[in-house]
Amino acid sequence: MTSSYRSIAILLIVTGTFVASNIYTLIPIYDLLTDELTTTTSMIALGSTSFTLCYAIGLLLFGTMSDVVGRKPILVLGMLLFSITSLCVSFADSDFSMIVTRGLQGFAGGSFAPVAFAYTFDLYNGKFRALILSMINTGFLVAGILGQIISASIATNHGWEYVFYFYFVIYLLLFLLSAKFLPQNKSKTNTSFKPLQSIKLFSSFLQSKNLLLCYIITFSLLLTPISFYDALNQYLLPISSAEDLFFIRTVALLGTILSIFGGAINAKYGLKGSFYIGIALLIGSLIPMILIPDFYVILYSAIFLVSSISILIPTIIAIIGTIEQKSRGSAIALYSFTLLIGASFGSLLTSILPFQGVLLFLLLYGIINIFLMRKISYSR
Repeated sequence: MTSSYRSIAILLIVTGTFVASNIYTLIPIYDLLTDELTTTTSMIALGSTSFTLCYAIGLLLFGTMSDVVGRKPILVLGMLLFSITSLCVSFADSDFSMIVTRGLQGFAGGSFAPVAFAYTFDLYNGKFRALILSMINTGFLVAGILGQIISASIATNHGWEYVFYFYFVIYLLLFLLSAKFLPQNKSKTNTSFKPLQSIKLFSSFLQSKNLLLCYIITFSLLLTPISFYDALNQYLLPISSAEDLFFIRTVALLGTILSIFGGAINAKYGLKGSFYIGIALLIGSLIPMILIPDFYVILYSAIFLVSSISILIPTIIAIIGTIEQKSRGSAIALYSFTLLIGASFGSLLTSILPFQGVLLFLLLYGIINIFLMRKISYSR
């Protein structure tokens, strides 16, 4: 492994972290934007919704296109588009323009995740590939905190527009670095992009028993931390402070350290073995919180919950990439779409169930995932 390929890996990890950070940009500045744009919090929240929905559409479209035109063109041009649309958001002067520009920004942001995962498969092998997949996903988890810190600190000191000026510069820099340093790869599997053909391709993935089971498991992976933190907010806020909640989120990020050892775990125990270790950590984190929902029990258990997600997400990506090698970009695009759709159900779940009810649901889903994984087969 040359130093240049290690540098490429670092570039992908850093890019992934900053791309995902933008998902959480509006959360800490809802009140500020409500005052500045003279609108309601619910209308500003639609800016986050439009970002997420268009992001999901971008995941499917760009992941499939990368199988046609190659990974690098999508990553590079997608980052340029993300930079430009980030600047556009800074000019929003009404709730409507905020919703529209955030939607455009989300669509552009969808060009990274599935393409970067497929690109990692194309460039790397073995333990180092597993490590890079784990680290990119760790960046996504860290982004949940980092994105809010960046947004809150810049908006408080300079104004909300400067948040998007900041991202415009960052994404422009990442565009230039990607254009210069990312190598071309021979990953094209199709000769032309046809939407109807893409729909048939996605349908064929769902008709594959192994991939379908992977996608059912995938649905729960981001649903788990999103619904956990949402339910935790509702449970602790009446009896605790916002600072305590932020402290739990921050300390829980210690769980991402386990992702560094993802390659070694995969090498020793295999992909299925790694999956079962992740599920064991998940179950081991949920049961104590169900039985004793105390602040410190939740604090320590949250670390193991994040650890489990740090192992499970890159493991499922690796399994999907191993099962579907011909149209890997498209298969991982559908994975990313399913992951995001699962996350969107987090708020719905917490609106129906209390804190311990959510934990019990996640526990049952985790146990079901064990049986689903036992039915999945693939060539090693």
